[in-house]
Amino acid sequence: MKEATDPFLDIHTNVQELVTVGVPEAQAEILVRQYTRSIAMNSATKADIAVIHASLDEFRLETKAHIEKSQQEMNAHLKTLQQETKAGIETLRQETKADIAALHADVDKVRLETRANIEKAKSDTIKWVAGSYVAAVVSLAGIMLAAARLLSQG
Repeated sequence: MKEATDPFLDIHTNVQELVTVGVPEAQAEILVRQYTRSIAMNSATKADIAVIHASLDEFRLETKAHIEKSQQEMNAHLKTLQQETKAGIETLRQETKADIAALHADVDKVRLETRANIEKAKSDTIKWVAGSYVAAVVSLAGIMLAAARLLSQG
């Protein structure tokens, strides 16, 4: 089996092809050597590619580690936020419960004051009615007494 050669690096074949089309041999040789040197200088070697692969692998690992670290930090932050939110909700619940208890106490106080005011109003009304009744009886007694005097004189 014939070994495959790189057509760009097969200098002799390339020189012969240029000579065949009319390029002087010395000039063809210089052109092919310069072209071959240029390709060799600008081509990546297996070692160059291996370095790039190693750099990519290192970058991939660093990126993966950074992503994992970021996820852990985010999870920790989310956990902290969750705990703070739960604590905030609990505080709000306790404050609301205390506010409701204070409101109940205020309602009970107003209820007792209202009952006391109603009882006082009842008492005042009874006193007024009784006072009016006594005044009416006294007035009536006075009128009857005056009528009796008038009748006895008469």
